[in-house]
Amino acid sequence: NMSAGGDSGSLVLTLDNALADPTDAAVGADLERRISRCAGQAVLLLSRDGEVGLQARNVRVPAASGRAQRSRILEALARLQPLALAGAPAFPPAHRGELRWLVQ
Repeated sequence: NMSAGGDSGSLVLTLDNALADPTDAAVGADLERRISRCAGQAVLLLSRDGEVGLQARNVRVPAASGRAQRSRILEALARLQPLALAGAPAFPPAHRGELRWLVQ
């Protein structure tokens, strides 16, 4: 039960799109696989009325539920670009009551 302790317990799917070598085809393919997996998890959790958000190095979709949120997350994932690890921004700090799940 994600609502234990009286807070909303939103889940933020976290995807690291910073790659050591963004031009490496194998590394790019792995990111694509993780993006697909992240999309699948988001759709599944939202279909169960979960509160889901998305976090990447340079993208943040605050946690919410419902059909509009599904579109927001899928659109953000579709637009997600790999970043070079060398200059990539750090992940912003987690918000209160957020559980981060790193999609591997």
